[in-house]
Amino acid sequence: MTTAGWKRVATLLDTVSAEAVRRLLVAEGVPAAIRSDSSLLGEARSCEVVVPPAWVQRAQEILEERQVSEAELERLATRDAGDSGAGGQC
Repeated sequence: MTTAGWKRVATLLDTVSAEAVRRLLVAEGVPAAIRSDSSLLGEARSCEVVVPPAWVQRAQEILEERQVSEAELERLATRDAGDSGAGGQC
Protein backbone atom coordinates (compact mmCIF):
# COMPACT_ATOMS: atom_id res chain seq x y z
CA MET A 1 0.00 0.00 0.00
CA THR A 2 1.35 3.39 -0.93
CA THR A 3 0.93 6.21 1.55
CA ALA A 4 2.13 8.99 -0.75
CA GLY A 5 -0.11 11.98 -0.23
CA TRP A 6 -1.48 10.72 3.09
CA LYS A 7 -1.75 13.30 5.87
CA ARG A 8 -0.33 13.21 9.39
CA VAL A 9 -2.88 12.98 12.21
CA ALA A 10 -0.50 12.15 15.07
CA THR A 11 3.21 12.26 15.88
CA LEU A 12 4.53 9.94 18.57
CA LEU A 13 7.97 9.31 20.00
CA ASP A 14 7.90 5.52 19.90
CA THR A 15 6.68 2.72 17.67
CA VAL A 16 4.54 1.10 20.38
CA SER A 17 2.42 4.23 20.79
CA ALA A 18 2.23 4.82 17.05
CA GLU A 19 1.07 1.25 16.47
CA ALA A 20 -1.59 1.62 19.16
CA VAL A 21 -2.96 4.77 17.52
CA ARG A 22 -2.89 3.12 14.11
CA ARG A 23 -4.80 0.10 15.45
CA LEU A 24 -7.35 2.36 17.13
CA LEU A 25 -8.05 4.16 13.86
CA VAL A 26 -8.22 0.94 11.85
CA ALA A 27 -10.63 -0.55 14.41
CA GLU A 28 -12.87 2.46 13.74
CA GLY A 29 -12.71 1.85 9.99
CA VAL A 30 -10.11 4.51 9.15
CA PRO A 31 -7.23 3.40 6.89
CA ALA A 32 -4.00 4.30 8.70
CA ALA A 33 -0.28 3.66 8.44
CA ILE A 34 2.91 4.56 10.27
CA ARG A 35 5.79 6.55 8.80
CA SER A 36 9.02 7.36 10.58
CA ASP A 37 11.83 9.80 10.07
CA SER A 38 15.38 8.58 9.79
CA SER A 39 16.60 6.30 12.52
CA LEU A 40 19.60 6.65 14.75
CA LEU A 41 21.28 3.39 15.73
CA GLY A 42 18.18 1.45 14.74
CA GLU A 43 15.70 3.43 16.82
CA ALA A 44 13.22 5.78 15.19
CA ARG A 45 13.31 9.36 16.42
CA SER A 46 9.59 9.81 15.88
CA CYS A 47 6.69 8.15 14.12
CA GLU A 48 3.80 9.72 12.28
CA VAL A 49 0.40 8.12 11.97
CA VAL A 50 -0.96 9.02 8.53
CA VAL A 51 -4.33 8.61 6.84
CA PRO A 52 -5.71 9.33 3.36
CA PRO A 53 -6.75 12.99 2.97
CA ALA A 54 -10.45 12.10 2.87
CA TRP A 55 -10.16 10.49 6.32
CA VAL A 56 -8.29 13.25 8.18
CA GLN A 57 -11.34 14.81 9.83
CA ARG A 58 -12.73 11.45 11.01
CA ALA A 59 -9.33 10.38 12.35
CA GLN A 60 -8.97 13.64 14.28
CA GLU A 61 -12.47 13.22 15.73
CA ILE A 62 -11.65 9.70 16.90
CA LEU A 63 -8.38 10.78 18.50
CA GLU A 64 -10.02 13.75 20.23
CA GLU A 65 -12.90 11.61 21.52
CA ARG A 66 -10.60 8.93 22.87
CA GLN A 67 -7.80 10.98 24.45
CA VAL A 68 -5.85 7.73 24.65
CA SER A 69 -3.88 7.16 27.87
CA GLU A 70 -0.38 5.67 27.96
CA ALA A 71 -1.79 2.48 29.53
CA GLU A 72 -4.33 2.13 26.74
CA LEU A 73 -1.66 2.73 24.11
CA GLU A 74 0.38 -0.11 25.59
CA ARG A 75 -2.65 -2.43 25.74
CA LEU A 76 -3.68 -1.64 22.17
CA ALA A 77 -0.15 -2.06 20.85
CA THR A 78 0.37 -5.44 22.47
CA ARG A 79 -3.09 -6.84 21.69
CA ASP A 80 -2.95 -9.17 18.71
CA ALA A 81 0.79 -8.55 18.46
CA GLY A 82 1.10 -11.20 15.77
CA ASP A 83 -1.16 -9.21 13.43
CA SER A 84 1.12 -6.92 11.45
CA GLY A 85 -1.85 -5.12 9.87
CA ALA A 86 -1.37 -2.66 7.05
CA GLY A 87 0.71 -0.16 8.90
CA GLY A 88 4.28 -1.29 8.71
CA GLN A 89 7.01 -0.53 11.20
CA CYS A 90 8.88 2.60 12.09
